[in-house]
Amino acid sequence: MAASPEKLSSLLVSLQNDLNKALPEMLTDFDKKEKRPFVVFLDGPPGIRKVYDDIVTTLKKGDTFYRYSSSGKPRKRDYYVSRDYTERRDQKQLERFVITNEGTGKLKKTKFEKSVKIVPKSFDLFEYDVTQLIYGNKIAFVDYNSETAVIIENPVIAMFQQKIFKLLFQKL
Repeated sequence: MAASPEKLSSLLVSLQNDLNKALPEMLTDFDKKEKRPFVVFLDGPPGIRKVYDDIVTTLKKGDTFYRYSSSGKPRKRDYYVSRDYTERRDQKQLERFVITNEGTGKLKKTKFEKSVKIVPKSFDLFEYDVTQLIYGNKIAFVDYNSETAVIIENPVIAMFQQKIFKLLFQKL
């Protein structure tokens, strides 16, 4: 035999009480997940282009980004960046600090908005064909060997990496 519909009301009150008890713990768990890094994996030259486009999109006029560039061989610049990347970067007057190897450092022209430091040969040839970029609240890693890239969005990790970069830049 079916129970009286009046039982639904007491059942609903009981469920509401259970939800109210569980809600604080659920909100705490939810907040923890919101603070987790957001990670994007990208493939091929189009994926690498997205990293450089993201720099220009993320940063505001006059902002700064930091780059470790460990080229092992010359690359066709336009192959990995959008045709208008340099123009958009320069329009925003983005300042760049670069740590690289001697070979790549010699290829870099000195510009007002770019400072370059060279890793000494005595330490390492620094030729891994990997680039790390630190910009805004993001860090990107580009592996030109496998033509893959990863962008990690997390303000704490980005600040940590930026401070390590600045320390090394100052010591070189």
